[in-house]
Amino acid sequence: MTENDLEQACIEWFKELGWEYAHGEAISPGGLHQERDHYTEVVLAPRFRSALERLNPDTPASALDEAEKKVRQFAGQSLMEGNRDLYVWLRDGIPVEVETDGHRRQIYLAAFDWSDTDRNDWLIVNQFTVKGSKTVRPDMVAFVNGLPLSVIELKNPADEKADVYAAFNQIGNYKNEIPQLFEPNVVCVISDGAVARIGSISADQERYMPWRIADGINEPARHLELEVLVRGLFERNTFLTYFRHFVAYQTNGAGTFKVVAGYHQYHGVLKGVERALGSIRNRRDGKGGVMWFTQGSGKSFLAVFYVGMLREHLDLENPTIVVVTDRKDLDGQLYETFSSCRIPLRTVPVQATDRADLKKALSEQVAGGIFFTTIQKFAPEKGLDTVEELSSRHNIIVICDEAHRTQYGFKSELDKKGEKYRYGLAKYMHDALPNALYLGLTGTPISENDRDTEAVFGTYVDIYDVLASQKDGTTVPIHYEQRIIDLKINRDELDSLDDELEKLLEDDPEEQSTKTISALSRLESIAMADGRLDKLADDLVSHWDERLEAIDGKGMIVAISRKAAVALYDEIIKRRPEWHSDDVDKGVIKVVMTSPASDSPNLRKHATSAQEKKMLEKRIKDPEDTLRLVIVRDMWLTGFDAPCLHTLYVDKPMRGQGLMQAVARVNRVWKDKPGGLVVDYIGIGEELKAAIAQYTRARGHGHGEPVEFIDEALSILKETIDIIRDMLHGIDLTGVATDAKRALAALPLAMNHLVKLNQKKNDSKEDAKPEGVKRFLDQVVKLTKAQALAGTHPEALLLRNEIAFYQAVRAGLVKFTSVGAGKNKVEKEAAMRQIVAKGVLVNGVTDLYKTLGVDKPDISVLDETFLNKLAEIPQKNLAAELLQRLIDDEIHARAQRNTTQAQKFSKKLADAINRYTNRGLTSAQVIEELIKLAKEIAQDQPPPDMGEDEFAFYEALRENESAVREMGDPILKALAHELTDKLRKSATIDWQKRETARARMRLLVKVLLTKYKYPPRQAA
Repeated sequence: MTENDLEQACIEWFKELGWEYAHGEAISPGGLHQERDHYTEVVLAPRFRSALERLNPDTPASALDEAEKKVRQFAGQSLMEGNRDLYVWLRDGIPVEVETDGHRRQIYLAAFDWSDTDRNDWLIVNQFTVKGSKTVRPDMVAFVNGLPLSVIELKNPADEKADVYAAFNQIGNYKNEIPQLFEPNVVCVISDGAVARIGSISADQERYMPWRIADGINEPARHLELEVLVRGLFERNTFLTYFRHFVAYQTNGAGTFKVVAGYHQYHGVLKGVERALGSIRNRRDGKGGVMWFTQGSGKSFLAVFYVGMLREHLDLENPTIVVVTDRKDLDGQLYETFSSCRIPLRTVPVQATDRADLKKALSEQVAGGIFFTTIQKFAPEKGLDTVEELSSRHNIIVICDEAHRTQYGFKSELDKKGEKYRYGLAKYMHDALPNALYLGLTGTPISENDRDTEAVFGTYVDIYDVLASQKDGTTVPIHYEQRIIDLKINRDELDSLDDELEKLLEDDPEEQSTKTISALSRLESIAMADGRLDKLADDLVSHWDERLEAIDGKGMIVAISRKAAVALYDEIIKRRPEWHSDDVDKGVIKVVMTSPASDSPNLRKHATSAQEKKMLEKRIKDPEDTLRLVIVRDMWLTGFDAPCLHTLYVDKPMRGQGLMQAVARVNRVWKDKPGGLVVDYIGIGEELKAAIAQYTRARGHGHGEPVEFIDEALSILKETIDIIRDMLHGIDLTGVATDAKRALAALPLAMNHLVKLNQKKNDSKEDAKPEGVKRFLDQVVKLTKAQALAGTHPEALLLRNEIAFYQAVRAGLVKFTSVGAGKNKVEKEAAMRQIVAKGVLVNGVTDLYKTLGVDKPDISVLDETFLNKLAEIPQKNLAAELLQRLIDDEIHARAQRNTTQAQKFSKKLADAINRYTNRGLTSAQVIEELIKLAKEIAQDQPPPDMGEDEFAFYEALRENESAVREMGDPILKALAHELTDKLRKSATIDWQKRETARARMRLLVKVLLTKYKYPPRQAA
């Protein structure tokens, strides 16, 4: 399948969905439809004007003129700001002024009909021409009512170098060259046939997502991803709904980012809204259901889109939304997400400061509003067992985040003395809001012991489990490594404390704290036994150094208590004093915790104020910041999203949901991060297995294990390194892992070997996967990912220098040869990392020319001296690729300045490389090619232009191969030498392209046969 085939298939899918089709030429100036006056304009003016008139009847022409002008001439201060501001107009109405009875007022003109797809104009265009800093033609642009709402970039499925990330890069170029095309953009699509992804105009390539659901496609895996995406997202009702309800703009300290929903968020929200509307309309039971979306897969934005859609539904009469969490940090995290995404919500969220504030907001608010609170604020006043009703309205929707933890408990229970416990907090929340609808959100499934949970929320609305998330690339796998510090810990003592290990909630009544602190203190004494922290600090520092050799990023350490956290910090600083700083904005490692005034000075100096915690949060989330490690007790173990975190060191007993919440801190997608690693120092293995069993059971819905043990990654690493060794069979790799000189000497040999394999494969007519460079590049990427996960295993550590050598070979191929070019950004970063373990390959491939013994040339004045030096290099195949890469780079650079000049220069340098390549030809090689040609001619009819003498010559070659090879015939010997000499000197023959060379050989043979009067005539 070619790129054109893919384009045509895409067009047919759009047509079947009811889109009109046009080629770009038909809507260019002077074309069939006369759509545009200027190439620089991207709005199809007649279609847009027609839509305005159709959707806004009885509107004065002056108002229509103003609306059309505002959109057609729209220009934002930046592409991101322009896209955001124009989106608001297109979704909510274009603001214009009209005069009525002598008074001017503002009205909003509709750009789309959201309820009737047929009243909109649907057009898919290929090769749409736009003139910006350059004139470009994106593969496909989807227009609705004359507005370009999606750009689709396709790459040739048959071209190994033109993958989906090349399409991503092309979109990036378009944004720079023709930004006006992207100001109305809803979503971008990239595909190379095999892979198809969607993303916003601000998305990095790792944030581009698949689309896996489409009406009429029951088995998406059996269809092209692009077909599923087009039939799913671009179904006209779906696309309008997506445009209106599933776009958000998040503003934070780093700027504004556009967020578009993944297919799992889109369909999950639709199911949740349908369940909510059904329950409210029928006055059923207030059960909005449970939505289980695995941690890191976009649960917070799922809630944003859910709330935004409900708030616009007329049947709900401006509903009030109450978002309830059971942690102050979760409340703050979710509140920040909502506050930074105001466009889809149409209001400013409010955070309740205390019980009185919550009571005032809910009892006085007639309708509308979004309020955030913790469930503890619903508790009765001290000394009371009841709460007053805050509101009896039915259009209050309560969203309970992490619903499995504290949102139940409706029955009063007796303690050992026969006295009644207080009810669970959920009971009081329902008493305060008796007619509200309750939706449960969770990132981990509901425990089977939480028997009241379904009674509160109802059954699952939708599930997006860990396997689906990892398959889609919305999260990365989590791996587990056990490194328990050997001490004789009383296991019975630990087990007896299990029920006391629940975190002391910051809003809990004060009298509960003593019991919890007592439990933690007893555990603390076990975890801080004599000598244990010394061993822990030694191993952790060493392990972290090894992790950073394999993968860039950050780590989190979980301690049993604040005291243990500070003690571990002190031990680490003894070993790495340069990591310490008293300034909150400096230092490599920090403790993140609160500290009351009653704490000792040693603890108090690590107290983290709200402002300081914000600073540390910003630092740990910034990949470039020097803060690399944080030590926590409970903070940041839930509701904390730092994608660059890849390692979690656990020195605190945890279980169940709390454990699964904690390990999910390292499952976020970031750059080339292959997975997160959980390092167990205290023995949570059994608890993790139990949590996994619970996690995957989920009442029969879930599937797929969220955690893999490190031995699995080690197996992949060892298997991959064996494959790479086989690929380099015949190359002496002795000492490359221990001796820098041997490694540097072997580097060009290995590269040359792989290039040679690649050339042999290309010469064949087989369509199998190349055996040379491409396969090697892929295997080293796989090896690098496995090392990032298992690199701290003792067996993997023994291999790290050897792995460094293979990565250096890969880096050289990518950097210096044309066959290694064209890799995506993730692979390049993995290749160029060049892990340098103990100085084995320091800067080993920064100057391959020096390694090969030649000076890098001035390519613009390429001369015979350089070609002669290059010809003397033993690694002929590598030398040829090196020259080809030099030429390709120079031609590309010249093309940026002058295309005509670049074409002339391209011809000149192509001749130069042919001369270089042909210089190495021998008579024996030429004879072998002639024999092959003779056999092929014998199998088929002689070409019509072949004379009798020429045919006789090839017959003689075929019938007497051994004599020919030995060059026994003096005439034949002279003919072969002259033929070889002419081929060597020819700048027009590309010997690498055998068909071209053979055609030239045949022509020369025809001339030389006459000169040498061969074959000799038989005497009469």
